[in-house]
Amino acid sequence: MKKNFLLFILFLFPVLVNAQELNNEFKFDIYPNPASEFIILESNTKNINEFNFQIHSIIGNKINVSSNIVSNNKIKFSVKEISNGYYFVIVANDKSKYKKALKFLKK
Repeated sequence: MKKNFLLFILFLFPVLVNAQELNNEFKFDIYPNPASEFIILESNTKNINEFNFQIHSIIGNKINVSSNIVSNNKIKFSVKEISNGYYFVIVANDKSKYKKALKFLKK
């Protein structure tokens, strides 16, 4: 019994370490912050298309804004039409189970 449990732990440990290393590799920055007309979300990844993005108000309402990909690692969101206040950009990648919320201020 102990041998099977040890084999399971030895098998599972590299998977957990690799998932953690993968999640730590993703870095995202928002600028300008505060923003008035647009925000740019920049990543250290080579393909920003692998991620899903949503903007939410501070109370959790989903906000629909237009976006366009600027380059392989940048996406631009138009925030000109939304009200002033704090918002979150939710960045997610289903494949790696990565999820992060980044806060910005609309002025």
